[in-house]
Amino acid sequence: MRDIEIIDNIESLDDAKQYMSKYGTVKDMIDLPEIGKKETIDIPNQLWHQDGLQTESQPNYQALWCKYAEDKCPTTQYISSRISDELGKKYEGLKCKFNFKKPIDEGRFYKFDTKLDQRLYLRRIYKGDKEIIGKDDQGYFTRWNEMAVLNNDIYKELESAVMSNEVQEVKWKTNRLVVANNFTTLHRRTPFTYPDGERIIFRAYVN
Repeated sequence: MRDIEIIDNIESLDDAKQYMSKYGTVKDMIDLPEIGKKETIDIPNQLWHQDGLQTESQPNYQALWCKYAEDKCPTTQYISSRISDELGKKYEGLKCKFNFKKPIDEGRFYKFDTKLDQRLYLRRIYKGDKEIIGKDDQGYFTRWNEMAVLNNDIYKELESAVMSNEVQEVKWKTNRLVVANNFTTLHRRTPFTYPDGERIIFRAYVN
């Protein structure tokens, strides 16, 4: 499979699930929470991230299916996390933690309805170390993202390697499905002002 696949004309949630199932077992198909439309809110850029780093077991694939999209809705950007063999071998076996508190406090990760919901979420997240380098049959990739707690020189070296890859921007439209390798890509939602540009997107994980 390519690291990112874009499929149009998927006309129902059941059709989306059926397509995703070719990659494995589909789980956690949820409607991503909507932000209240009664007020105008400036939503900042999300951090580059891979889904599930806050859990002990990271899903293999992340899938987004768009049920409805208006022209001004925010896009989603993807970037490859593949790195050179030289860099992969240099840091293979290195582990680190990921700090979710700061981006959550800044509103650049998840938005919570209450401070209590936020505190409960932070208590539940996985706080152990994870290997920062992985490898598949195509070579090395990194779990680096902006929440990685690393020596500054290592952080900058991995950041530079990832950010030198090309960014692919997905403009959402009704019935579009995107399936991404959740190990070899990072993604983020672009900034926007609510309520300009509504979108209804369902997210699923595939293992």
